[in-house]
Amino acid sequence: MVVSSRFARNSVVCLFALGVLAASVAGLGISASAAGADSSAAPYIVVLKDDVAHPANVAHRHENNRGANLGHIYRAGVEGYSAELSAGALNAIKQDPNVDYVVPDGIVHLDSQSTGPAVRRVFANTNPKLDIDEVDDVRVDADIAILDGGVAPHPDLNIVARTDCAVAGPNCQDGAAGFNNHATHVAGIAAAIDNNFGVVGTAPGARIWSVKVLDSSGGIREEPDEEVTASYASDVVAGILWVLAHSSQIEVANMSFGCYASECSPGPMREAIAAAVSAGVVFTAAAGNQNVDVLGEQQGPLSPDPYQPAAFADVIAVSALEDSDGAPGGTGPNPSSEACRVDGAFVKKNGTYLHFGQDDTLANFSNYGPAVDIAAPGTCILSTWPGGGYQVLSGTSMSAPMVAGAVAGLAAAKNPNNRVEVESIRNYIRSLGNYNWIDQHPVPQPGKTVDEFPMAFDGVQEPLLDMRIPVPPAAATAEPNEISQTKAKLNGSVN
Repeated sequence: MVVSSRFARNSVVCLFALGVLAASVAGLGISASAAGADSSAAPYIVVLKDDVAHPANVAHRHENNRGANLGHIYRAGVEGYSAELSAGALNAIKQDPNVDYVVPDGIVHLDSQSTGPAVRRVFANTNPKLDIDEVDDVRVDADIAILDGGVAPHPDLNIVARTDCAVAGPNCQDGAAGFNNHATHVAGIAAAIDNNFGVVGTAPGARIWSVKVLDSSGGIREEPDEEVTASYASDVVAGILWVLAHSSQIEVANMSFGCYASECSPGPMREAIAAAVSAGVVFTAAAGNQNVDVLGEQQGPLSPDPYQPAAFADVIAVSALEDSDGAPGGTGPNPSSEACRVDGAFVKKNGTYLHFGQDDTLANFSNYGPAVDIAAPGTCILSTWPGGGYQVLSGTSMSAPMVAGAVAGLAAAKNPNNRVEVESIRNYIRSLGNYNWIDQHPVPQPGKTVDEFPMAFDGVQEPLLDMRIPVPPAAATAEPNEISQTKAKLNGSVN
């Protein structure tokens, strides 16, 4: 574990291993408890009442009078601030008539672990509007915000803006260049350029906005399949509000991370997303890798409470499909011995083949339940990697940006401007889905391995992403039967 300080507090880190989930369905988030330099202080998010005109004034008053150690200041969408507060300051601030509520700041975790022809499985390569032909002549005319650990410069990505919200201070720092493996991989799944090398995304060449909300202080470690990443919910809220401030340009935002409601209070994050959705931003979110019900309603030993932001009604929650051959029918290779293919070779982890269930079934790590809106391939996905390379990862982290790219193609025809248009796109992408897969998940049993767990259905099968029909919804289109494209512009990138 690596611990890094943020505005005089120690930040909690989350260690996640890529490609380890076949051995356990316990999930990837490994969290530690927060430890501050001042044992009497702890991190909180203070939400002010809607009629407070100047949140910064209240925040600085609490700083001066109550000793609040300020972090972010939220000025629009959610009014308030994040700070470390002593027990006495907390009690006093709760009594301030300008304060609506105060919640503990919490930790969010990444949702990835370990290539397969996923683009073919969702039929993106057959969509004539995407023009996937290994020629960089047409790019999807849309903007996708990747809220994650920062997207690395890469020749296969069209990065147009960067900001860092995982920093001390009241504002995100535009132009900051921090990045990590996970965010770079996620970005490529959504929008890798259609050219003659590397990979292609479901929205080829779409403009990427790197919104760093996860602390990548651990960087790329010597172990190639491990990375240290952490985030406070307050950083995520700041990133969402930054997207809100740029909602006239950003159509889609992807969030491949999460936390249980008991780990980070849902209020501020939910309110920030709701404000951005009302401004016309479509959010996709990873369902999570814990093999539990997203809402926590189908209770079990691994399902303590709702997993957010996937549990929020305003996001498109995405589960992961195990696909080993890029085709429907469930006839792919036996995953117990043949799983992740890379350049014709099967991938092993510590001498054991990686596998995530039978072909065309719900991946054995994926969360499930009625809160999930759509499924997409999420195992053995090859995508972009820092340093200009490519790597294989698996997880609902990989499924969510696949849907984000598909949504960007629909949103490109007209930048959605309000909640109605966002909901129209959400309903439409679901209506295009197919059900040519088996929605079942393993039920953990004491003393048994994941291969021996009995299988169960959650009673609600979500549609599987299907990009064959390129007709955008009526409420979010300028011209019928058209997904907007733009001729490739080979300059202007901030890679």
